[in-house]
Amino acid sequence: MQSDAVGDSSSILIRFNRLIRSIIGNNASHIVFQVWEVQMLVDISDCIEARRASKKIFDDFLRVARRQIEETGQPPMLLSVYLDGRRRRRATRTPNEALP
Repeated sequence: MQSDAVGDSSSILIRFNRLIRSIIGNNASHIVFQVWEVQMLVDISDCIEARRASKKIFDDFLRVARRQIEETGQPPMLLSVYLDGRRRRRATRTPNEALP
C-alpha cells in the first residue's frame, strides 16, 4: 500500500494500534487521519460488511499487519489483500496439505 506520509515503523505501529482500538472499541478518538488510515477503515468496514472476516481471521490479520509494519516501516496491507492472499494459498494447497 502506498502512502503520502510514511514514518518510522514505531510511529506507524502506534497509529495502527490506535486505529484498531478505535474500531474495536467503537470509539472515534481520531480527528485527523492519514490517507492509509482512511483506506484501512473503509476496507475493514467493507470486509466485515461482506462477512469475509471472522474474529479469528481478523486477529490473524492484526498479527501479520503489525509484523509487516515492524519489518518494513510502511503502512500495513489492507484486510482485503490479506484475505485474497489467504484464499489463494488455500486454493493452491493439495488435499494432503489441507489436513491438520
